[in-house]
Amino acid sequence: MTLPPCTGMRTGVGMAFPFDLYRTLRFATRLPLPLLAREDEDPVVSADGFAPAFAMCGVLVGLIGGVVLSLIALLGASPMLASLLGVGSMILVTGALHEDGLADCADGIGGGRTRERKLAIMRDSTIGTYGVLALILNVGTRVAALAAIVVISPWTALLVVIATQTLSRSAAMIPAALLDPARPDGAGARLGAPSSRAVMIATAAASGVALIALCAGLGALAGFAGLLLAVTAMAVVVWLVIAGAQRYIGGQTGDVLGATQQLTDLAGLIVLSISIPIML
Repeated sequence: MTLPPCTGMRTGVGMAFPFDLYRTLRFATRLPLPLLAREDEDPVVSADGFAPAFAMCGVLVGLIGGVVLSLIALLGASPMLASLLGVGSMILVTGALHEDGLADCADGIGGGRTRERKLAIMRDSTIGTYGVLALILNVGTRVAALAAIVVISPWTALLVVIATQTLSRSAAMIPAALLDPARPDGAGARLGAPSSRAVMIATAAASGVALIALCAGLGALAGFAGLLLAVTAMAVVVWLVIAGAQRYIGGQTGDVLGATQQLTDLAGLIVLSISIPIML
């Protein structure tokens, strides 16, 4: 997971946000967005600007995946097929960026005996058994969880995807803020540490988007309850990732941030797929 040029010296929260969002979209997706003249003049996205911009990328990615999912379901496809194509469309849009981070973490932490060996495996571009199994379980569980929601309502599934994609990207910024880079020349070091203010802005914005989406899909009371359940599950995952990353590799890397996004998205989908049938 290679991050765009970042620095903690220039704050990106405020007037620079539209540019930071566009620049981050060019990094976080494979959408055919043209290079802006300003990117040559001012190519830097600060860590503080990247955090909320990255969270807001989830709105677009989730919208694309949710629209594909809901349209396929409304055309008469099975919930499982619609969910598979919806998840597949998001993988295509992001270029499997975060899935790559999850696979690298699984290979490195699962296959390396020492910290140095784990980091070396994570940097290796090849994929091993742990990485393959992590991707299979991750994609399979996401598809199954979404299928359980599509059965209830394709519209609700669309909004759930937007909510979890946005929340999970804000969650991915927490390890970057709390952990030191595991290696001095890695993507995590290039990003820098976003300030607590930037992380709070990203979290608040993502929570606001998720609350609106879940309330629109479930109703006010169920939407608020769903948000609390999803955020709680994601918070547990973030804590486990931080504890594991610190113990096994001594900090965070770009792969750790990608894995955090995938695992928190998965946790949110699992919790919502279980709770939504009960609440409705």
